[in-house]
Amino acid sequence: MVYEVAKSKNYSTVTVFLNRATIEDAVGFKQFLTNVIENGEKNIIVDLSHTQFIDSTFLGVLVASLKILTKNEGQLRLVVSKDAPSSIFVLTRMDKVFPIFKSFREAKKGFTAAVAK
Repeated sequence: MVYEVAKSKNYSTVTVFLNRATIEDAVGFKQFLTNVIENGEKNIIVDLSHTQFIDSTFLGVLVASLKILTKNEGQLRLVVSKDAPSSIFVLTRMDKVFPIFKSFREAKKGFTAAVAK
């Protein structure tokens, strides 16, 4: 399986098991993430720690999902533990848009604290 979802009390985690997340994968990822959102999830952590490279089309899916979740008073947080995929976030200035964490443990803590407010 390329994508996996795990539900928790306050959020769901979507893990991406792709070395390279490119335009070829973007349509499938968009459908997967849309299904998670349509099933009522408002708060999502996307774990990209297994991903070495993310292209702009795949990034666009994350941006579109963020817009939907924000509109529904939800949140989208990212786990990016490698330097390579994080460079696209810096180059596109999306590091200012997405809460990005180096580990799932950090994302979970920050997410739980933000939800509790």
